[in-house]
Amino acid sequence: MKFIREHILFFILLGSSILLRFLPLFDYQFTLDELSGLNRTRFDSFSDLLEQGVKIDAHPALIQLLIFVLVKLFGYSTWIIKLPFLLFSLGATVYAYCFGWRYFSKPVGLFAALFLSFSLVFVFYAPIARMYISGVFFSMALLYHCYAVFFLKSSKTLDFVCIGLFALLSALNQHINGLFALSLCASGLFYLNKTTVKPYLITCGITVLAYLPHLPITLYQLGLGGIGLEQGGWLEKPE
Repeated sequence: MKFIREHILFFILLGSSILLRFLPLFDYQFTLDELSGLNRTRFDSFSDLLEQGVKIDAHPALIQLLIFVLVKLFGYSTWIIKLPFLLFSLGATVYAYCFGWRYFSKPVGLFAALFLSFSLVFVFYAPIARMYISGVFFSMALLYHCYAVFFLKSSKTLDFVCIGLFALLSALNQHINGLFALSLCASGLFYLNKTTVKPYLITCGITVLAYLPHLPITLYQLGLGGIGLEQGGWLEKPE
């Protein structure tokens, strides 16, 4: 209760953010971008999903795989498919507040939470079942744990595990998201000390190894040049 009283303004913001996103939960509709992803879930095997649902798109496999699993378990129920992305939106708000509050000041954290809670771009993308709001969440989480290691010289195992996890999820979520993670993690090499350098390098090495199975898909997508039918993709030219 003491923690809640100390951060009552944040919990008010978070509660308002939850209401704003979840009151229309059963009234949301799919965008054309979401329908394109749903159209590429009609496969009976994981290999078919990768070959015909992921490789022909311009994005990594994570979100397409998530939607594929949701569809197989629950069907094409709109609110179920959108639910994880609404939670990603709330998670990004929590991480933004914690980042500002712990590393700067409580007003900084409140401003960050206010921005992610009510700024139109974040409200609009919160329910969209694509890789955009998940990328915000993975990036905010990665930034939070990287700051702890780079500048506070944290040697907590949890921080290193989270750096590896969220860097990997960023790379599997969206290519630009992966580029952000690569840039952030590479910059950390300039801020390490003798107590953090070894676990950090081990973390980066494990993360790279975990990403390698996806590398052929990435290289294939970079060689496509687009998602039109003439490039082997799925999108027809509009009539």
